[in-house]
Amino acid sequence: AILLYRKHVITNQVYIPQLIRYFEAEGLIPLPIFINGVEGHVAVRDWLTTTYEIQQRQQGNIETPSLSKDAVEVDSIVSTIGFPLVGGPAGSMEAGRQVEVAKRILTSKNIPYIVAAPLLIQDIYSWTRQGIGGLQSVVLYALPELDGAIDTIPLGGLVGEDIYLVPERVKRLTGRLKNWIKLRRKLPAERKIAILL
Repeated sequence: AILLYRKHVITNQVYIPQLIRYFEAEGLIPLPIFINGVEGHVAVRDWLTTTYEIQQRQQGNIETPSLSKDAVEVDSIVSTIGFPLVGGPAGSMEAGRQVEVAKRILTSKNIPYIVAAPLLIQDIYSWTRQGIGGLQSVVLYALPELDGAIDTIPLGGLVGEDIYLVPERVKRLTGRLKNWIKLRRKLPAERKIAILL
């Protein structure tokens, strides 16, 4: 599942169809979900499910009354929006409560939740020369990590008024995404994990 800004669809930002084509070219099946930014958690909670969640529900371990019977089973969730999952850019100042809601939703899904957002207030030129700015880093990457996002990857940035993807960054995203999915399908005894501190 790929969470995308509805505003970017309406304004015909070219990065959206490009991102979808990159996923398809790498053998991934993208499920684009266009949201306003504040209801991302509702889409994830109610319209997406996983093998784990289905099994847990059958055993009576998880109860999500709002989960649609037509929910789509996905292997991972990629947010191109940044910001916290609950509340998005219009979230309240009660961050702790939002984190708990996001944690419950993501725990019930038990799949990789990756934030791969393009820089929305920084151009590619300044990014490649000076790195990601402080505000940009906090809003698009650090806040989602509080929810449980892993493996944050900047995908591109502004060129004038438009958002452009950096192909090498998208290739990194799709490669890492395929590896996360492959790792989840391996038997625990076959997994090798390195921990870097």
